[in-house]
Amino acid sequence: MSLFDPPYDVLYRCRKCKVKISETRNTLTPKDRKCPKCNKTMFETRAVHVGLKTDTAFMSGSNDGFGNDNTSRQIALKRAEAAGVSVAGKRFCPGLVDTQGDDQFDPNAWISSKSEAKKRCEEKGWKSDELGVKPRLDEPDGKPYRVCDELVSEEIEERLGDQTVSGKEMADLRETVTNELSGE
Repeated sequence: MSLFDPPYDVLYRCRKCKVKISETRNTLTPKDRKCPKCNKTMFETRAVHVGLKTDTAFMSGSNDGFGNDNTSRQIALKRAEAAGVSVAGKRFCPGLVDTQGDDQFDPNAWISSKSEAKKRCEEKGWKSDELGVKPRLDEPDGKPYRVCDELVSEEIEERLGDQTVSGKEMADLRETVTNELSGE
């Protein structure tokens, strides 16, 4: 298994009850996963496998990641050029594409060494045992985020059940829940 070919190991973690699940699948397309314990949506991260010891072995005999697919190669080259990414001496690694974006030809997936692959995994919080990178499960992409109001309302309903609270108590609870669920 490598950065270039499926299958991919994917890790999930529930933000509420901290349950962790791992699965292997043949696509990097994000997939909604519900926690088996509390039925909340789980956060997804990826585990990346390299399996080669040196940069020379990593790059030797490698193609650019497209094989005989010239159409995809041209699209990826144009996207890299438009983004100011030089592809000289690099190969395209589909396993390093950021699946949170809409671009399957992510210019940042062009790399020239294992150290660049490691850096990409560290930046994105993706696990790679071979590169010594641990998954970052608490903050997707390492950027602060604010949970949507719908998820906050669901959590409040679950916590309150049939209880009635005052407007002030509800406002305080909404703020508490928002802060607990957000990654700020």
